Amino acid sequence: MLSAKQQKNLELKWELEDKDHKVYLAMADAVRGLVEQRRALRAEIDALEDQVPESVQGAWDDADSEHFRLRSQVDRLQSLEAYDLIKSL
Repeated sequence: MLSAKQQKNLELKWELEDKDHKVYLAMADAVRGLVEQRRALRAEIDALEDQVPESVQGAWDDADSEHFRLRSQVDRLQSLEAYDLIKSL
């Protein structure tokens, strides 16, 4: 048999677990929304790449590669921060 204090603590634990579960579901919904946004953006990017004529494909690829190289230096730090945050979950 639990004491009144132990019973109260157990009920508080259950309440906190319910809140934790709701936060977890909200996180899943947020991630789902972000994945859907990214999927739509990737489709737009693919559509733009499909419009590049063969005659300029090399120049397009060179400019795109240079842009990616410069951007990836900044993105790497942000990605590491995001990875650390996700890993902490």
